[in-house]
Amino acid sequence: MRFLPNNFATVLLLSAVAACGQPTAQKPAGPVVTGEGYAGVKFGMTVAQAEAAIGNKLKPIGEGEG
Repeated sequence: MRFLPNNFATVLLLSAVAACGQPTAQKPAGPVVTGEGYAGVKFGMTVAQAEAAIGNKLKPIGEGEG
């Protein structure tokens, strides 16, 4: 009766290997945060560069410190 558990283990292993194929490249649904920035705006950009990158005018949300 060891035949059945060995076949089951083999089928399980082959299924797991088949499921580990190449990941499909999917475009994210929204803006992406990376180590370089957010939604095309990179850290260190000027306001004008950031506005050009996102295609919109930025508006302040309150008083800042600098």
